[in-house]
Amino acid sequence: YNDIDIIVITKTRIWNEKYERANIIDELEKRARKIGLNLDIQLISKKAFLASYHNNPSLIYQLKDNKIIYGKIKIPNKIELSKLDFLMKLDWSDPSDVENGKEIYECIRNLWLVKLLMKKIIDNNKHSSEMINELGRDLIMKLKNNIASSLEKKLALNYLTRLLKETEKEIKEAKWEKIVLLNP
Repeated sequence: YNDIDIIVITKTRIWNEKYERANIIDELEKRARKIGLNLDIQLISKKAFLASYHNNPSLIYQLKDNKIIYGKIKIPNKIELSKLDFLMKLDWSDPSDVENGKEIYECIRNLWLVKLLMKKIIDNNKHSSEMINELGRDLIMKLKNNIASSLEKKLALNYLTRLLKETEKEIKEAKWEKIVLLNP
């Protein structure tokens, strides 16, 4: 891992505008870098967290191996994800707007998150290993670090496009309307 993911959940919203929230995050990350920590900080109010957690596949995955440092937050034991939730999440894997290797990596990563959640799998190690098994550690790292060659990016984009179409079709043709995750 290159960084530490931190989600700060506040009792109430401590910012009025989005730019204020971004400034708080930037300041915290800057202070952390000064002492040698590379943090990826998210800042969210408790109300927004509770409203979005149940249909946010990325947040479900992020909190799988969580550690609560201070305070208490009750993470729901049962989550229902609908076909619409999955299809909306797939929008983040659309290759039409990608400009570099890092963005291709993020799209592929997002797509594998959806594929695993459809199988009721919430496992960060499995998530990483599936991508590596499909594309190889070398290509994944080159994409992630934005140093992939034009040919490697083209290969990854073709893979992404094919897998996206297959996954979208799988969701639309599925017999289920919702998937229930217990104790995510």
